[in-house]
Amino acid sequence: MSKFNTIITAGLCTQLLWSMPVHAEHHEADMATVFPQETVLFVGLSGMQHLDGIDDDNLQKRCLGDPEFKAFYSALYGALDAFLQKTMREQGMPKELHDSGLRLLESLTLHPVGVGLIGLKIGEGGPTVDAALVCRAGKTAAKMQADLTTMLRLMGAPVEADGATTRVQLPLPGGLAFSAVDDCFVLTVGANAERLITNGVRGDGSSLRDHAGLKAARQRIKGNDKTRTGMLFVNVIEARRLYETYLPMAPDVDAEELKVGMQIMDALGLEGLESICLEGHLVGGASYTGLFCHTPRGGRGLLATSGTKRLTEEDLALIPKDPTFAFASNMDLAGGFTAMMNGIKQAPPEVSEQIEGGLQQVEGMLGFRIVDLLGKFGDTFAIYDAPENGGFWFSGVTLIADCNDVEGLGSLVARMAGLGSQMAGEELDMNIRTQQHGKHKISFVNSRGLPIPIAPAWAAYKGRVIMALYPQMVRGALDRLDKGDRADSLLTNAEFQHGFKTLGELGTTVSFVDTRNGAAAAYPWILGFAQAGVSMAQKEGVDIDITAMPSYRTVAQYIHNEVTARQVFDEGTLFASFGNKPIGFSTFAGGQLVTSALGASIMLPALVEARGVAKRSVCAENMNQIAMAMYLKAMPPEEEEVRDTKFPDNFKELLEADFLKKKHLICPDSGLTELKDLDDCYVIVPGESTFGWPNNIIVYERPGHHGNEGTHIVLQTGETKFVSLDEFEWLLSDTKKRLKEKASSADAGD
Repeated sequence: MSKFNTIITAGLCTQLLWSMPVHAEHHEADMATVFPQETVLFVGLSGMQHLDGIDDDNLQKRCLGDPEFKAFYSALYGALDAFLQKTMREQGMPKELHDSGLRLLESLTLHPVGVGLIGLKIGEGGPTVDAALVCRAGKTAAKMQADLTTMLRLMGAPVEADGATTRVQLPLPGGLAFSAVDDCFVLTVGANAERLITNGVRGDGSSLRDHAGLKAARQRIKGNDKTRTGMLFVNVIEARRLYETYLPMAPDVDAEELKVGMQIMDALGLEGLESICLEGHLVGGASYTGLFCHTPRGGRGLLATSGTKRLTEEDLALIPKDPTFAFASNMDLAGGFTAMMNGIKQAPPEVSEQIEGGLQQVEGMLGFRIVDLLGKFGDTFAIYDAPENGGFWFSGVTLIADCNDVEGLGSLVARMAGLGSQMAGEELDMNIRTQQHGKHKISFVNSRGLPIPIAPAWAAYKGRVIMALYPQMVRGALDRLDKGDRADSLLTNAEFQHGFKTLGELGTTVSFVDTRNGAAAAYPWILGFAQAGVSMAQKEGVDIDITAMPSYRTVAQYIHNEVTARQVFDEGTLFASFGNKPIGFSTFAGGQLVTSALGASIMLPALVEARGVAKRSVCAENMNQIAMAMYLKAMPPEEEEVRDTKFPDNFKELLEADFLKKKHLICPDSGLTELKDLDDCYVIVPGESTFGWPNNIIVYERPGHHGNEGTHIVLQTGETKFVSLDEFEWLLSDTKKRLKEKASSADAGD
């Protein structure tokens, strides 16, 4: 077994330690008190001992104490640990290494732990990093130092004792050191981290807990130091300062690339974001997660798409009582779309021009502007699916939205249906039909000729529009709303009520997910994957079988359906989730774009690739345009029947026919601004025709762009692909071979 696999197995053992009985001494669980206020990135875990202070009726705590789950953890932990010991014996590793490592893992799991990036500098001598891991282990802190020293020495690492501190001579700027400081085990990297963390442990100076962004977040996030299970904090201002100041000094970093990254951040409207904080708490009998985006100067862009108007009970009464999922929001769709497009204009030209050009093409085909379609809707809307609708998760999805012009919306839908018929030709006839349902008129798209599996339908209802994939869903919604019984709405769903009792208020966006329903559907699949996993594990010597898995009846006892809300305050935006998961899926979805953009600014090397990705997408679009132009040029006149026709052999014909512009012949990653020859970037393979072999290449990009990672090709089917250079050479050779055989066959026939 490799050292890597040994580490992975040890990591699994760490997770399984969460099932062990906890009888540890209690300490301050908020590790933010230890790290300095200027810390850039911080992750804190409260430790398993923290569960002692949680209410006994909490789902997670009850789950860990359930006999079936305890048996599961015990079986899995025992099998993995036995396998790990056997493997280490086979590799000649001393048992002391296993025992020391397991004690370390146990301490890190039981006690509060904080990990943080304190600072980063890049100079002529290279990067210098200040970072630390701190575990508030009490009396076992000194034992952790001794165990880590033992492990490193057994593995042959250059360990030296420097008074009470152990130092390891590793190729890290500032070196690695660890020690027991008061009641904490402290491991640091960097010249300044050791001093800063020691001061923090002893309460000298300001700490991360004093940061204005963290204080603002904790004012809004439910829970306290006793209920918190973990947290993530990002000092966005400091991360941005490091990004702008030091990264340009790094070798092989293009300052222009960094500028593009900042342009993208600003285009998304994130320049006012000062910090983000994500915390998990065990409150209300289940798990609560809050993600707070601190924008004391006001949020815009992605943080302002839903405005500040809160939903009302009347809005939520539109949703059935027991949906599989539901989402309601106050959102200016047209305004949000306009803001997004304005932001795109601030992005690099190769990105913005491509997006705007694509939008213009779509709108040209539709015959109306997207913003005009969105403008038909008001601010408030609800989307849901429910068993009473006859749908399953998404097949019965229904939209109920404020609408100021239902007839105008219907005419746009009719225009899209007509466009569908036109594009499909004589094989498909799409038209609008109506049905009278009581006092309501339902319109729907009727399709004749091709097996179209949906019939989009809509109807007006008291200043709103109801839309669904089928008329039946619209009828069901109309019947329920006509009845006017709030007892039949989401407002009376017991778990929804429980969730909002914990969340505190409705907010501008609300969602509900029937997690129990989803778990029931997924459980048979999980069993299948588990059986496959234990079969492979047994082959590797891990003695465990499928009986270790808890039954669904047991699992279902500890599942709480998920309720989420987006709440807007003067100082920031809170995405809150309550359910049985540490982080709610819907909450994460609400903040996904924000956190992804922030992650890009923190994970510095990854952002350097951002512009390369944009250039590659522009290049792929160029190839799509070339392929379309070649097919248009090769099409026979309308009066002639469809037949095999030859593609043009050069770009000049396409330019003269105005099917292509010169800008489509320049790859942005080639470094060219003008073409010496039309095929400087892209090459047409001569001799191809519209009825050729599907895997033949008709156009390819000259290799050498995109960092030699690969190149773009267009196949005879019109599909554009990015392939490795080896695959490209193989496909091109195959293409030329087939074309040569085809030409020889044609000559023989003549």
